[in-house]
Amino acid sequence: MPEVSIILPSFNSESFIEKTLRSITNQIFLDWELIVVDDYSSDGTVELVKRYISHDSRIRLLENNSNSGAAVTRNVGIASSKGRYIAFIDSDDEWDKRKLQVQLRYMKETGVAFCYTQYSIQTPKKCKIFIDVPACLTRNEILKNNRICTSTVIIDTNVFGRIEMPLIRRGQDLAFWLVLLKVCGRAYRCVDSLTIYTKRENSLSSNKFTSAKWVWLLYRDIEKMSFFSACFYFINYAVNGVIKHFKGLKIGNS
Repeated sequence: MPEVSIILPSFNSESFIEKTLRSITNQIFLDWELIVVDDYSSDGTVELVKRYISHDSRIRLLENNSNSGAAVTRNVGIASSKGRYIAFIDSDDEWDKRKLQVQLRYMKETGVAFCYTQYSIQTPKKCKIFIDVPACLTRNEILKNNRICTSTVIIDTNVFGRIEMPLIRRGQDLAFWLVLLKVCGRAYRCVDSLTIYTKRENSLSSNKFTSAKWVWLLYRDIEKMSFFSACFYFINYAVNGVIKHFKGLKIGNS
């Protein structure tokens, strides 16, 4: 049984998933399984993944029967996972080869159940922006400003079990962190910057207006906040989003 299960959702990822797969197979830490869950791709993603499987028995491929979205797709992977620890990565992101080794060592030494790291953003203009994140985060802080990048997260199933992501089409990462934090109280940072997050112009998260709408619905429909509480957190979330946007522009143009 592997020590860590890596969940990798894919959808029409043929043009970029290979760098992600390569960054996983190049990990110094070897005791892992990779579960690729394909969300009904129409390009060559599945064939590319199968080529990797033919050379590495630690990789498994699961295929959705229809396009179901990131939350359903990740939940399929979580349900099929065998490792004590679950790590998440998106199909256009990359890990430093030390990622699993360093982060898992930190979690074992400290007993942290929900761990994230610093990371860098690769912009469409090929600029790399380093993102520092707080040493720990609570539910209240996450509600105001989601500072956690999905591809940096590892969780301990001894604490959470095979916990599922809320079934919403967007913002499911934020909703998931809130569910986890109800259990453990705080999430903690492993200091090293071990992930490169790729920001694509046509990504779901690039539409700020649509993302904002889903955050509002999360506050009201998932978190069941009052109108005034939702307004308070939404204003904080929007302001922090604008600050992050202009910081990124400043760094990217420097």
